[in-house]
Amino acid sequence: MTQYFIGIGSNDQADESCRLMIAALRNQFDDVQVSKLVRTPAHGIEAPDYLNGVACFDSSMTAEALNLWCKALELRLGRDRRQALCRADLDILLVVDNNDQIQPDSVDEVYFRPLINELLEDIRETEF
Repeated sequence: MTQYFIGIGSNDQADESCRLMIAALRNQFDDVQVSKLVRTPAHGIEAPDYLNGVACFDSSMTAEALNLWCKALELRLGRDRRQALCRADLDILLVVDNNDQIQPDSVDEVYFRPLINELLEDIRETEF
């Protein structure tokens, strides 16, 4: 099994869109853990703030297949890449195989790092 950390984001009907993304992840995968959701400014474009979170789960799906699944979900939820408003954005942040060391600092989007650390703390607490 591979452990995935997925970034979730929306700046268009953000509360509802994030709820739908999380529900779809939980419907598709077992034992999905989700961080708190936080507001972050849009980077690189003039757009409203985003609501962002991180989901974590184990899956036997390959990273390529998971990425395709995420992009298909974005489209189903109304993602239009030509717009500054983003209904759904799901990106693979970390792929952890065979008890590899989890490196939150390797994630480019710094606003996701504390959310990953939050999930790691929750996972460690449930292991004991």
